Amino acid sequence: MRKEKEASIRAIDELGRIVLPTEIRQKLDIRTNEKICLIERDDEIVLKKYKPSCAFCGSEESLVMYNKKYVCKDCSQSINSLF
Repeated sequence: MRKEKEASIRAIDELGRIVLPTEIRQKLDIRTNEKICLIERDDEIVLKKYKPSCAFCGSEESLVMYNKKYVCKDCSQSINSLF
């Protein structure tokens, strides 16, 4: 079972924003303007560092963007073989 860290309480401003503590950003190497993934799970909101992945298989290796979606080399080759 995963051990939870001490809670960090932050207020939400009038635009719905929160500030991630510097210690967390440094530990997870989250930099200014980087994307964060928000996941709604039951009654929780989970924040994860965003990592692009293939729209078909979920791979994070050898990605290219096509029509605003990431596609890996293997899936790209599989799609090309259909034609």
